[in-house]
Amino acid sequence: MCVAPGAALLNSGPALTIHRCRFEHPGRVVPGAEIRSVSPERKSSLPEGFVGELWLASPGLALGYYNNHEATSAAFGFELEGSDRRWYRTGDLGFLLGGEVFICGRIKDVMIFCGKNHYPQDVELTAEQADNCLRPGCIAAFSTLSGDAAEGELLVVVAEVRDKALGTEACADVVSAVQKAVRMHHGLSCHEVCSRAPLPYRWSH
Repeated sequence: MCVAPGAALLNSGPALTIHRCRFEHPGRVVPGAEIRSVSPERKSSLPEGFVGELWLASPGLALGYYNNHEATSAAFGFELEGSDRRWYRTGDLGFLLGGEVFICGRIKDVMIFCGKNHYPQDVELTAEQADNCLRPGCIAAFSTLSGDAAEGELLVVVAEVRDKALGTEACADVVSAVQKAVRMHHGLSCHEVCSRAPLPYRWSH
């Protein structure tokens, strides 16, 4: 979020898990700041518990992006019915529950299959838990366009496997386990599941 230096907007808090999906929980809104869940299409506030784009209003909010009028006009200075404040569009999807804020993901990251929204991190968590041969935190789920317009977007999952699984039948078992888990928990068919060797990591000091 783009705020003035030193502005504190949220207190820290735990996360919420609903139906195996983990929602990051920045915490409660501090006095003076206000967050609403807003329908991105209608630009109207949503009731508690409904996922929408999170809009922010605060005395500590910046006036815009430095030397970037186009980005500023796309995110800052929006109005909401029943409010005289100016709102900043965060681009985050989330919801309010019991006065607390929960983050679902970014609007730009959402994958749409058959008219339904799916968050990559939810699919990645499902894939990660499908088989012990997969390396935690080393999975990516994304959509790609099909050459056939009728098929629309296709789901691809790329996962790193542990060394012991390479070159064995375990790799095929991993792919099968991921496909089954994603189909069971999300109702999605993976166009492709790619298992690969761990990438080398280089730590900077």
